[in-house]
Amino acid sequence: MSVAPGSVLAFRLDNGMYGACRVIRAPRKDEQPVRKGVLVFITRFVGDKNDAMKSPDLKKRFDRMLYWIEGAPPRAFERVGAIAPSAKEIALASQFTAPWEMLPNVVYRDWRRTHDADALAREVAKDKEDSAKKRADALAALRASDAFDLTGLVPLEKPIGEREPEDVVLGFIAAMNQWEKECARIDKKTDDVGGLSFELSAPAMKTIFDEFCTKADGAYGRRGSYSMPPEYDPKKERVTKVTKKPRAAEVETMRKNPLVRSVRYVLKKTDGWRIDAVFKDGRKSIL
Repeated sequence: MSVAPGSVLAFRLDNGMYGACRVIRAPRKDEQPVRKGVLVFITRFVGDKNDAMKSPDLKKRFDRMLYWIEGAPPRAFERVGAIAPSAKEIALASQFTAPWEMLPNVVYRDWRRTHDADALAREVAKDKEDSAKKRADALAALRASDAFDLTGLVPLEKPIGEREPEDVVLGFIAAMNQWEKECARIDKKTDDVGGLSFELSAPAMKTIFDEFCTKADGAYGRRGSYSMPPEYDPKKERVTKVTKKPRAAEVETMRKNPLVRSVRYVLKKTDGWRIDAVFKDGRKSIL
């Protein structure tokens, strides 16, 4: 099936009526290769398929319902005509992607908000209740059977009073690397409920911060987040400079990371050397 710009594709809804979408354009050169497929908006049309091309609703798009969609549409999507995109429509852009199969669900739910609001509200409430229970059960089972493994990394083998600033920074990098890997493992394991690393990771994160960092001011204390591949990686971060005074020190590193190249760890000496702040490419980070 052709998905040339302007193509109008109709698809059957669960109520027997039809919805439709319009294809706007392919990616511009400045959007490639990040954007692929075609830019599509979901129209406000709902009705008989044979009336689709007569409806002014084909030119009315849902707010923010503009997606990049790759691949050929499913066979259930029927081309019913074409409406050339206007210059204003061609200028539109989107940061979102979606599969073709999602579009009928979006249209049908929007239609039900007007025509079947009470039943839809009951279904939404029931879905939320079921989802919350499934998540709570999964979290309880996970807490009973799993834990973040920081073995050999926390506590650091060298006593805190004997650690040099570089020891603290390298120990922190290694511990955070393992913490990020554990977050990814937990989220992969619990992907069917949306990932549970956030709920399970906090105690392990606190253990690392208690081991290597000063106590943070504020109600929320220190916070961290993970990424894959890990942001902290002892194989990709090397110490380039250490500046040490009696009660303060700085450890500078370089990363093999296109997002962050240079890191400066600021340490204070309390019961031993502890990280007090981290600056990534000159900007202060929450860690």
